[in-house]
Amino acid sequence: MNSTVKMFVTKYALTDGIQELDLEVGKNGYAVNRGGCWQHFKIGKDAFRDMDSAVKDAEEKRLKKIESLKKQIAKLEKLKF
Repeated sequence: MNSTVKMFVTKYALTDGIQELDLEVGKNGYAVNRGGCWQHFKIGKDAFRDMDSAVKDAEEKRLKKIESLKKQIAKLEKLKF
């Protein structure tokens, strides 16, 4: 039987912020939210046991998205019609 643990989820951090959820942690390195709809989160990538790690991951995702958007803007600015 899997245990339920409070975890901080960053999978949707750029749209919904960091979520604090009670997840069932399996031995396979994944956590599952069975409330409402089934959601699977990779521990250490999408879900973290402490808030500091979750904030660090969310910040990395935010910076990566900013860089991606800067590249997209530069590409659009170069377009000529």
